[in-house]
Amino acid sequence: MIIICVALAGKTRVKSAAPVSSFSDALGAQPPLGFFDPLGLLTDADQDRFDRLRYVEVKHGRISMVSTIIIINIIIIYFHSHNDCYYQ
Repeated sequence: MIIICVALAGKTRVKSAAPVSSFSDALGAQPPLGFFDPLGLLTDADQDRFDRLRYVEVKHGRISMVSTIIIINIIIIYFHSHNDCYYQ
């Protein structure tokens, strides 16, 4: 165990600071994290690519919210019609 620790001790690296993004002042960038792009999808992207990804993200969020509401309503209707004694 000590041999493994000594062998790995020499391989420590210092991480460099994250590169400053051109989208760091975009809407949604907040102080603790700033502009958060963990997958690096926008490392060398232009404004059109950024706008497209933001549009798609909002669209998918709206679709998921509507589908969640539909699923909740289906569950409520199902239990209301099959368990009448539960709602009395």
